Amino acid sequence: MRQFKLQASKIAFWGSVSSKLAEDSPSFSQDFKAALSTAAAFHMDTAFLNGDGVGRPLGILQSNCLIAVAKEGSQAADTIVYRNLR
Repeated sequence: MRQFKLQASKIAFWGSVSSKLAEDSPSFSQDFKAALSTAAAFHMDTAFLNGDGVGRPLGILQSNCLIAVAKEGSQAADTIVYRNLR
């Protein structure tokens, strides 16, 4: 067993928009929030997959728990078959 410390970090976005743009599009505020949410989700997914653990999560592809499985003899390239998962 070992002891470790978890530290939560916040993610924040700031955007500046002209009043003309906000007035010309009635749903601009919702669209802008949706775009920021999508961007945040993309960057978080990327960090959880590829992060190096320095100031961000250690991604599963960079950790020492990654398990590589050789493909089966008849398996096509870039595919997963049931025998790979056992």
